[in-house]
Amino acid sequence: MTRQLLVAVKIISDYVFNQILFVKDVVTRYATMTGHHCERRFGWDCHGLPIEFEIDKIHKIANSVEREAIGVKQYNEWCREIVMRFSAEWETKIGRFGRWIDFKDDYKTMDCNYMESVWWAFK
Repeated sequence: MTRQLLVAVKIISDYVFNQILFVKDVVTRYATMTGHHCERRFGWDCHGLPIEFEIDKIHKIANSVEREAIGVKQYNEWCREIVMRFSAEWETKIGRFGRWIDFKDDYKTMDCNYMESVWWAFK
């Protein structure tokens, strides 16, 4: 790719990102401004293959046998560390977009309370 195309992709992705945040923000902002209570917590999606792929790449893990040799406890700890690696950047970027959101009382899908609430909902 040429440099100009990479810059264009970055600008377009920021624009799309901003539009998604706008839609998510405008509904809750309107509710708040019209006197309704609305929780405005930021959420971190912590499950899935992208995180495992990143861990495997960083630690040069080639297969499930190597993963099992490391152990579930250590592997999960690495996953927890990597999830929050960019948290400060997210807070800064979303703040620049002007979104009203609480980062201090956020939720993470890797927290036991969150997982148990999902299990309860589907029970």
